[in-house]
Amino acid sequence: MYKNMILIENKNYSIPIISAIIISIIIYKNAFKNGNYTCDNLITNTYLYIILSLVLFHIFMMYFSDIITLKMILDINNNYNINVLLFIILAITFVTLIIFFYMYKNIFVSHIILLLLIAFFGLGNSFLYSLLKMEGLYEKVILTVLFIFILFTFIFYKYKETLSQYINDKFYIIVILSVLLVCIIELILVFSNTYSLNIAFIISSFCIGAFIYILLYHTKTLSQIKKTDCEEALKNCNSEDQKNCNSQNYPSYPQKSWRIFNAIVVLFQKIAEIFLGKKKSSRRGRGRSF
Repeated sequence: MYKNMILIENKNYSIPIISAIIISIIIYKNAFKNGNYTCDNLITNTYLYIILSLVLFHIFMMYFSDIITLKMILDINNNYNINVLLFIILAITFVTLIIFFYMYKNIFVSHIILLLLIAFFGLGNSFLYSLLKMEGLYEKVILTVLFIFILFTFIFYKYKETLSQYINDKFYIIVILSVLLVCIIELILVFSNTYSLNIAFIISSFCIGAFIYILLYHTKTLSQIKKTDCEEALKNCNSEDQKNCNSQNYPSYPQKSWRIFNAIVVLFQKIAEIFLGKKKSSRRGRGRSF
């Protein structure tokens, strides 16, 4: 059964790869001019990058789920100190992100790092992908994530002036700190063996709400960039003295799309946890009835 699932997945590589190539060509024709970024259609270009990132994320999850088995994961867990390994991975990721945002003007480096980050996320979620596929939940999770993303993006642009009052730096910092606190609590519960399905549901639900807010915050930040401000940043940041360079308005599409893409990936993870938890709970319920 599992071999058949892998065989079917291999057949489906062509569609996402062709889609990625088509989107890349559209991006190349619309997001660049004279060897540099262009400020034309800033929002559209950013969303094209987000779509491309999601397609590549799907491709990498498929690829790594084919080559990485549960036995390999268990061997790593048994042969290496998982805490040290996680710390090293987090440290490397943190340093990579610092370089990524620092090199926002370097088109080649930005795209290479973006690709590596997407590949890393694909690797990190490949086992989750396999679980969802085996449970027949992957498509449901993807559709749910896309529905939430499209719905809240539409609501934001529809009621932009009203919602902008509640989407600001102050609340954003509070949400980020709350997420960090919840992550610490989750780790404590996991290592103390007190983590349960009910707690997982509560934490996942909170994170979904938090990352919808984060998604809206970055959507608002993107929508506030005017074409004239973007062109000014493009000119000033590429000048020799870089006087009056405002990097926030610079059309660095890999960096701008990454923030929204990252929020979508977390939504994918947390929604997947809820779907898998419900499936496990219903299976337990049927087991008790017998």
